[in-house]
Amino acid sequence: MEFLFSSLNDELTAKQPDHVAVNRLLRILSGMIGLMNLSLSSEQLEISLLVLEMGPLETSTVGIKICLLLMAASQLLKYGGVRVERVLHRLMNCPDSPQVLLLHIFFQSTQLLRIDDFASMVLSMNLVIPRAGLMDLGAICMSLFSNKDLGSCALALGRPKHTHAGNSGAKRILASERLQSDLRSVANFCVSHLLKLEIFHRSGMDVRAWVMQQIQDATVPLDSNMVPLLRAYTTAISHSDHITRIPESDIRSFFRNPCEDLTPAKVLLVLYMLLNNDVCVANLGSDNMERNRGKFLGMACLLKCGISPNRADLTS
Repeated sequence: MEFLFSSLNDELTAKQPDHVAVNRLLRILSGMIGLMNLSLSSEQLEISLLVLEMGPLETSTVGIKICLLLMAASQLLKYGGVRVERVLHRLMNCPDSPQVLLLHIFFQSTQLLRIDDFASMVLSMNLVIPRAGLMDLGAICMSLFSNKDLGSCALALGRPKHTHAGNSGAKRILASERLQSDLRSVANFCVSHLLKLEIFHRSGMDVRAWVMQQIQDATVPLDSNMVPLLRAYTTAISHSDHITRIPESDIRSFFRNPCEDLTPAKVLLVLYMLLNNDVCVANLGSDNMERNRGKFLGMACLLKCGISPNRADLTS
């Protein structure tokens, strides 16, 4: 134990810290705290917080730092709660790092076992996070971030980046494309949950353009998180004046030749219109008749495109 903190302290004071070594030491430390329920001294807690605050912050380090926060949450919060909050904010703002956002969603939906699974996956060992500290950290996560913080983080995940071959070669480009695809899937999951929680409604953020971009970027096999996303989106349209539906003109442009060149985008747009119609039917007689009437135009567009709504059950 002393060796771990001595090594971490050496990295903190080094002119050029070895971040790979820091990650390795943090993984070992987090695992030991989780498996052995260790109590840290004030000096050890200070070193832990300094390492958590250490830059530069990269995507590869976010998960490991979150694991240390989870395993030692109770001790770290008592020693330096304000500093822990600042660390959480930095981790949330790290580009293409959805871990803190996912934690917030799991806390909000009381899926604590999924947080255990996250830590076990990152640390490559089966662990159960101490529940007292976990609940304390959850309370902070629930109150620390604004609706706009949460929504902006989700919408920024997996956005296309300009990648040039250069000396990196095709393999690195392919790996980057796979990473972006995985991040888009996580983004679909996060946005669908935030829509259900009315995060975008309360922050006045419209996700229409973002959803349309996700549809256009879809590839085969279709991401399983697209169906929950479209369900949540069509439901949110009927409840929020801030969230608008996809214009029929945009939909028609995809179906100039509806029976030719079947693409993932066409399949998802048909699914969107069917789900849209289901929401309209369910809301008949409600106070939002004008909005419901407008959304039925989605089915009119479907018929104009020559597609029967009974051709296939796309929602199964």
